[in-house]
Amino acid sequence: MAGARPRRRGGRAALPVAEVVTAYRCPRCGRPLELAEWKHEVCLACWACLRAACFTTFRAWRYFVRGELRWRQLMEDLYRAYCLEGT
Repeated sequence: MAGARPRRRGGRAALPVAEVVTAYRCPRCGRPLELAEWKHEVCLACWACLRAACFTTFRAWRYFVRGELRWRQLMEDLYRAYCLEGT
């Protein structure tokens, strides 16, 4: 986890369970965005701009249909939320 950044949770620093560099680019700086999964949320983040768009795992369950996770829809919605967050 080269780009792992600790987050504060209940007074303790928490590292992500999984972190993946994506093909999506930050509209501000142009660097690749990282998909990070914590215990209770999934985030698409740019560590250079220190911006992130997060979904709770409860909200991410909407993309789990008939035993299959719809990654493309999840990533598109996270990226849309990330782009709208800066406006």
